[in-house]
Amino acid sequence: MFMIETAYDIVSTIISNDSSQIICVLKASDERYEICCFRTSDYSNCFRYSMRGNYIKASEVIQNDLGTCFCCPYLKDGEFQIIVFNIQGQVIRQANVSEMLGLDANVRPSDNFPYPMMGAAFIKNGILFINVYHTKTQHQITFTYNYANKQMLS
Repeated sequence: MFMIETAYDIVSTIISNDSSQIICVLKASDERYEICCFRTSDYSNCFRYSMRGNYIKASEVIQNDLGTCFCCPYLKDGEFQIIVFNIQGQVIRQANVSEMLGLDANVRPSDNFPYPMMGAAFIKNGILFINVYHTKTQHQITFTYNYANKQMLS
């Protein structure tokens, strides 16, 4: 057993599929969430990404089958966003999903929960399935996105 002190409250935690890292979503405040990765070999911090804005919501990091690529869907100031990063902690893609879909910046989920009204899943070969719920229009939108080519597919 090993204990790691985190600077902020833990929203969610996963272990990479290759068991080399522990990936946490942390909430510092309504204006700041962080993704922190720790090596399982020595529990050292190997990646930190800060999401800042006037109003942020993030609840999970998802991973591909190999545990080598990760995605965090989040809400920043009423706009749906994603960050995709690899096992080495290099950011591969940041994308404004609201802009891709032509949505306004008026999404406001429940203040009492960290859920950004958005989800994602890796499908295959650099493709994400993304699901958003636009609260203002009460529309659920799903599509596939090739993050390597920055291209919405369907």
